[in-house]
Amino acid sequence: MKRLNGQLLIGILIILGALILSIGCGSKSPTTATPPASNPVDIPVVADPIIENILTGLKNKDYPAFSKDLSQGAKVVLSQTSFDQLYTQMQTALGDYQSKILFSSDIKDSKITAIYIAEYSKEPAGVFITLVLQPAGIGYQIEGLTFDSPNLRGQPLDVNGLTAYANPETENVLISLSNGEYTAFSKDLDQAMKTAFSQQAFDQLRNQMKSSVGDYRSKMYKAATAQNNIATVIYLAEYSNEPSGVWVTISFNGAQQVAGLYFSSPKMLLAQ
Repeated sequence: MKRLNGQLLIGILIILGALILSIGCGSKSPTTATPPASNPVDIPVVADPIIENILTGLKNKDYPAFSKDLSQGAKVVLSQTSFDQLYTQMQTALGDYQSKILFSSDIKDSKITAIYIAEYSKEPAGVFITLVLQPAGIGYQIEGLTFDSPNLRGQPLDVNGLTAYANPETENVLISLSNGEYTAFSKDLDQAMKTAFSQQAFDQLRNQMKSSVGDYRSKMYKAATAQNNIATVIYLAEYSNEPSGVWVTISFNGAQQVAGLYFSSPKMLLAQ
């Protein structure tokens, strides 16, 4: 895979609003990698400390901590000079790193892909961070790293305006689904969603939710994004039988109607 030099890396951050780090096979340094969990791989055990090193190292302008789990090829791309430039760009657009939560993960051909939602002091929409890890000796090293948010794209999102209607409409969708009230559930759906969610489809979804995660309790806003006149909001919802929580991804069109709806949780994935 073609390597990016440090100057181009920062240019991508400015122009596209996403930090994209793609590194080919480089020399491995197992002594600096975080050891993997037992087989099968426990992805959070592997990925969480690695991403925390990246985020706290960047926040504290601590290059040794930031680069701890980078492959040799990644260290060539993200030299101390490139790191200093990146720090300035992140501070300007996002502010200080505050917290993170694992949104989704996968493992294929021994490579781990983990997507986090991170909270930053100047980015109410949240920051999506995609981490790609490759095995390296007895541990894992960073092969790919992407930061993305509205502020990084140079397109700040009015999160307060968005959630002013997204919060109550999402609450209605989740409560109505949990209670089996199809009329209330469908009242804010756009025409395409109403066609997709017939009474039969609604009943099927409700039965699946009930059997796998139980009853809806509450939700917490986590992130938002917008593209092509579609705004998407992500919540972490509490359900009675799902201790890990349920990710609810809901999209709205320009008329503030629900244009997309997706649920994900460990128990739901097992049920599928």
